[in-house]
Order: sequence, then structure tokens, then C-alpha cells
Amino acid sequence: MILARRKAHFYAAILLASTLPILFIAALLWRPANPTATASTDPLFAAANFLADTPESPRPDSSQLSDGDIKMQAEVLTISEKLMVLEVQPQVLQFSDVLVYWQTGDQLSPQAVENKIQDSNLLLGQLSGQSRRRFALPTEIQNQKGQLILYSRGQDTLIAAFPFTLAPSQP
Repeated sequence: MILARRKAHFYAAILLASTLPILFIAALLWRPANPTATASTDPLFAAANFLADTPESPRPDSSQLSDGDIKMQAEVLTISEKLMVLEVQPQVLQFSDVLVYWQTGDQLSPQAVENKIQDSNLLLGQLSGQSRRRFALPTEIQNQKGQLILYSRGQDTLIAAFPFTLAPSQP
């Protein structure tokens, strides 16, 4: 490299190293204090199925489901005319990568008994810890009887199956 270019690069590096931290701090101090999520953005979150948090206390009208040592509370809520959600709150799950599936019908399929998930089972979402979780219900499975299946992808085993009806609880 030419000596003149080395000097130019040297001084440019010094200039950038001294001004960029100052500009970064100034940008942090002068950024607007407006919140990014307000009441006007709630319809956007609702359209994307990001639902508002609810208190973690158990509701008296939720169903207590049990299958051996696995227990959880489940309830179907109507959020709007077109949106129903399944809200579940498990007790301690000692399994990794727990997925929640829906199987229509009163009995478990033979594949489920053999710890296999069928292609016809509908994946509702992932469940972890003890926190309450909501899953949006497609319209084709609303108000149907079936089985809620908890499946551990990490252990490749069926954890529990709960008979359940996807109908909103009556107040």
C-alpha cells in the first residue's frame, strides 16, 4: 500500500474509533420516549395471534386433566367471534421439547399407543415449564371431542393423552 494511503487509513480509523461511541451514546439519549406498543397496536397483535397475558391464578371453571402423574388445567376461551383459544397450564413436566397435539375421536389411535404421532394429528404448539400457554384453535376442530396429546420430541415418547372437548366453558 502507498504510504499516503496508510496515513489516510490510520487517521480515518482514529476518527471513527473516537466518534462512533459518541454518536452511539448521543443516539441513545436522543431517541424518542414513545412506547412502541400502545393500545392502537393491539389489533395487530391480535391478528397475529399474540394474545395478552392473563393472570397466572387458576380459574375455577377450567378443567383439571389427569393422566397418571401428568396433570394440567385446560380451558377453551372465546377471544372474538372468529378466534377461540385453548389455554393450558401444566404442572411440572420433566420432559424436553413437549409438543401439544390434537386428535379427533374418542379413542387413541394404535400409533399413539405405540408412542407414534400420526400425520393426521394437528400440532397446536410447544409447551414448557409451568406457565400458562394459549394455542389458537382452527375453525375445523372447534366444538369437537377428541384427545389432547402431549408428546416429548426430545425423548421421542408420548407423555399423556387427555380426553377433551374443544368447546368454550359456560359461565
